[in-house]
Amino acid sequence: MTIEEVLQKHEHHLLSIPDVIAIGVGKKNGQDVIQVFVVKKVGELKEAVPHHLEGFLVDVIEAGEITPHV
Repeated sequence: MTIEEVLQKHEHHLLSIPDVIAIGVGKKNGQDVIQVFVVKKVGELKEAVPHHLEGFLVDVIEAGEITPHV
C-alpha cells in the first residue's frame, strides 16, 4: 500500500481528532511521512495521534490557528 493510500484510508479518523486541522504527505529526514497539522502540540493530542500508520511515520506539526483570508 502506498503512503497516499494509507493516508486516504485513515483520513476520516485523523481529521476527527480534536485540534487536527489538516493532513498530508511530506518528508522528514529524507523519509516519506504522514503529516498531521495541529493547532498546538499538547499532551493529550500526542496520545491521540498515532506515531505510525501501517509502517509510515506520522509527523505532528504545530501550525497554529488557520484563518481564511478573502
